[in-house]
Amino acid sequence: MLALVYELLYTLMVALGVASMCVVPAAGLGTVSAAGIVITMASAGALTCFRNMRWMGRSVMAGVMIAMALSVRLLMRNELLAEWFMAHAGYLWLLVAGVGAWTAGELMAQLRPVRITLAVAMGLFLVIRAVTQIHTEKLTVVSGLGILLLVLVEEIQRSWQKTGHTDSRGHLVWVSPFLVLIMMLVYMSPAPDEAYDWAFVRRIINDTYERIQEISILLSINRNVDSAEANMGFDGRGNISGQVKEQDEEVMEVNRISRGIAGVQLAGKTFSQFDGRMWLDTDTSVEPDAVLDTLSLLASVEEYTQTPDDLLRRSTLQVRYIRLHTAYVFVPLKAVSTIGRLREAGVRYAGGDLMWPLYQTFDTAYEIPYYRLNTGNEAFMEYLRSARMPSQEAYERAASQLLPGEMGACSYADLLRYREHIISTYAEPVTLSEELRTLMDSVYEGAETDCDRMDRLEKMLRGLQYTEEPGPLPQEVDSPSRFLDELLLNRREGYCSHFATAFVLLARAEGLPARYVQGYKAITNGASGVIVTSAMAHAWPEVWYEGAGWIAHEPTPLYGTRPYWRTEAELRQQAEEAGMAYEAYAEQQEEMYLSGAEETGQLLLTEEDAAPEKGIMIPWFALVVPLAVGIVLVVLLFLLGRLIAWIRFRRMTGEERFRTLCRQDMLLLGLLGMGMEEAETLREYGVRIREGAGEENTTFLFDLERHLYGAPSVEMDAAETSAGQTRQRLMDMLRHEHFIRYLGFRGRYGQ
Repeated sequence: MLALVYELLYTLMVALGVASMCVVPAAGLGTVSAAGIVITMASAGALTCFRNMRWMGRSVMAGVMIAMALSVRLLMRNELLAEWFMAHAGYLWLLVAGVGAWTAGELMAQLRPVRITLAVAMGLFLVIRAVTQIHTEKLTVVSGLGILLLVLVEEIQRSWQKTGHTDSRGHLVWVSPFLVLIMMLVYMSPAPDEAYDWAFVRRIINDTYERIQEISILLSINRNVDSAEANMGFDGRGNISGQVKEQDEEVMEVNRISRGIAGVQLAGKTFSQFDGRMWLDTDTSVEPDAVLDTLSLLASVEEYTQTPDDLLRRSTLQVRYIRLHTAYVFVPLKAVSTIGRLREAGVRYAGGDLMWPLYQTFDTAYEIPYYRLNTGNEAFMEYLRSARMPSQEAYERAASQLLPGEMGACSYADLLRYREHIISTYAEPVTLSEELRTLMDSVYEGAETDCDRMDRLEKMLRGLQYTEEPGPLPQEVDSPSRFLDELLLNRREGYCSHFATAFVLLARAEGLPARYVQGYKAITNGASGVIVTSAMAHAWPEVWYEGAGWIAHEPTPLYGTRPYWRTEAELRQQAEEAGMAYEAYAEQQEEMYLSGAEETGQLLLTEEDAAPEKGIMIPWFALVVPLAVGIVLVVLLFLLGRLIAWIRFRRMTGEERFRTLCRQDMLLLGLLGMGMEEAETLREYGVRIREGAGEENTTFLFDLERHLYGAPSVEMDAAETSAGQTRQRLMDMLRHEHFIRYLGFRGRYGQ
């Protein structure tokens, strides 16, 4: 028992660390969950118990596992249960993790160099993550502290000179309750929302990195890094504190992209004010901007058309950080950012941005539902031309379906306040020079709506020259007006920051709210997953339209155009021209855009639209048959074990059988509360318990003593018979006094 507890201490502590640190995200389960912790630790602990069990215990465990596997197999005959099992297939990886944790725990328990090495490595790991401000799960800290304490206590015990009981493992087991109490107190103790920032160290590192980065850019032959990259926020000085250097490094991975989508655009940081040379963020709102913006669009589209999926469709992206160290959540436009694990992770709003509570880095993963827009279709342009703020009824209907029971700070009154905030923050007037005003009037000539003017503006900027080496801005450029004159009237070339800035300023000059956005834009070519690299860093403008909210534009030359898919009317017309039924034609044409269950093809589902759910019917045999099989298997394994033990016992010599019976007799005496004391001889033991056990039940002790010391008077056949009879009498006593112990003994040794 002592050996089992000792091994469990190391195994369970390693399993806790593995589950909390890397297993759950790798299994696609998102954040650390209680179920993930329990499954990993239970599987590791079960293997440790199995290793230390006798035949009976192993038989029971094997029967239970086979019964559970058979039950799952039968339950999967139900379609809904099969879907549930498939949806949670990631938990199978936790069983694999449990096996790995058990292996590491056993190595630590058996090999001193292994446990010392792993303890030191765990300590260094925790220190490095603390210094670098990388968020660490509290359970990971508890696991690391537990491993360090276990090894430290055991090493201290080994170094002491002791007499009597000198087994360091035994000492560790008896001390372990106090260690567990310490770890529980650590877990329950409050932790600050933000880690200690090591400001002076970070300032030195950042300043050093700035100088190295600037020298690297100046000496670069390829000059493949924008000279204003720091202002865009993709190096150590920017607002997104990234580890992204000028190399083309992998920064994140995006999966579950709907088929037919040519590219994904993920925003990380927005800016509201431009001083002529760089963007600043003055928006201090903490309202759920993205949710209000998305709800406004959904309600506006619902009032505008009976075919909302002509204009937008719901999709889901799965994002995983690879080489980022950032406080910003990268999300697509029109994201439902309060749903799922982002909310559970404590993501907050800051202006138009989503912020992690602590800096996130490698292997941070999350899913984000969003509505992709058919901005490349004329139907969407028609909607923007006539879009208006939705009615309160339409807005509340959309909110009740998208956020059932969670209206909170997303009421219609909040939407109206949000509208006023956008206008006051992002529509700061921009005065154009006379020459530029004349140019823009010619560009806008004949455009009757804001949407048409922005379309003209986008086409004009896309007609300019793209370059990654535009050179520094002249010193006299110190205002938005002078920046526009320098870019549009003089050099007429630049990269994404130049064109996005010009678009925002010119939109504001027309009285439209607009903002500058930076993030990543990746080309997918229809693939369901893509690796995003630092070279895909991009900046673009977004304009706010009444009702529709923020809409992205792409004024940078050489970059992709807007998303597009056919409307229902277009599909019907083409079906007629092709001589096909509309339904068949639509299915054929829209196949490239749909992505299974994630792409519903509808804006909002009503109760009438939703398909009736099938009840989950669990057949009786799915429970009874596995239970019966498990019981039969346990019985068969038990009988097989007893048969093997009986055969081995019969093949023993008389001396071996006598010793075996004596060991069992002494075990029975211990179960009856008359166990042998430390440093006690067999004779002393027999004399001490003779009165309590009965003289006939202590005779085997004196026979065993004479046999061990080679006394010639011991008749082995008679001694074996006497020990067997003693065994039977002691079993009868145990059955009457401690029936549970009796059953345990019978299960282990039989009759």
